[in-house]
Amino acid sequence: MLTRRFTHLILTTLMITLGMSLALVLFPAQAQPAVAHAVLFYSPSCSHCQKVLQEVLPPLREKYGDQLDILEVNLTAAEAQELYRLAVVRYDVPEERRVVPLMFVGDRYLIGSREIPEKLPGMVEEGIAAGGIPWPDIPGLSDVIASQTPPTSETKSTDTEPTLLGPSIMEKFNRDPIGNFLAVVVLIGLTASAIVSTVQVIRLPEREQRLWPEWIPFALVTVGIGIALYLSYIELTHSQAVCGPVGDCNTVQQSPYARLFGVIPVGLLGVAGYLVVGLAWIMQKLDQGQWKYYGALAAWAFSLFGVLFFIYLTFLEPFVIGATCAWCLTGAVVMMLLLWASTPPAIDAWKDS
Repeated sequence: MLTRRFTHLILTTLMITLGMSLALVLFPAQAQPAVAHAVLFYSPSCSHCQKVLQEVLPPLREKYGDQLDILEVNLTAAEAQELYRLAVVRYDVPEERRVVPLMFVGDRYLIGSREIPEKLPGMVEEGIAAGGIPWPDIPGLSDVIASQTPPTSETKSTDTEPTLLGPSIMEKFNRDPIGNFLAVVVLIGLTASAIVSTVQVIRLPEREQRLWPEWIPFALVTVGIGIALYLSYIELTHSQAVCGPVGDCNTVQQSPYARLFGVIPVGLLGVAGYLVVGLAWIMQKLDQGQWKYYGALAAWAFSLFGVLFFIYLTFLEPFVIGATCAWCLTGAVVMMLLLWASTPPAIDAWKDS
């Protein structure tokens, strides 16, 4: 009996490793002297920035050559963050649109991996035809431009260490201290819940298990699916998420960690996960035989899997991405509550097996 239980737990744990293979490599291209000037603010951990850097800008540079000069500003540097702050203030960029990629062209600004490719080519063509586009009117930009030295192939291969170090964990955490603090609180709750639930199921306490009201798990599944569908829409359409006063949802959704293996939106995985947990709950409620036993164990196992995966995602937000998504934290709490609700039925099912 115990061997089978431990086998179930081991297999569940091994499944988590499937979500640990995200990688990001950024190769920013060097801008060339040109008549049309622009400034692009980006983050190395932003998949939308990657699209602009690797898919949108190269064809334009190939087409216009020396007539296009785009300064790419990596926001991992403290000086770049100050320049970014001055830019959004000077151009009066609304708070909800202060995300990356953010490009300033003349007296206008473009945001996101959809708006930039749609509008930038036409703006460059019109600007060059009209005699050029001056550098954006950003305080301190002239000093930055004057300090730029185009990297040669030798400096790229031998002097990469300073650019690869990036910000420290504390620097990332301090970008969004309140949101990241909440993420740490949720992370602790998720970890404790996974440990306590697993220990309870393994030890099979003798006291009678207090079951949750039947409507609660289904309400939680409904809320979880709603959140996951909304995040899936944001990830698939590259839209701007509606964020509350705490956290930076768009930075999280634009990071490479928003897609599993760089392909599958994490939001879609959330929809699938909540659906599976919901189906397992339906199975154990509609059947009084062996399927009730399987349904109870499946609801607990998939809830545990969801919590473990949320532990991974929640850890990334404050310590790797440097921003927290309130929607993601809410989804994590929902999955944690589902684990709590599914633990008593799982214990009863194993006792009766």
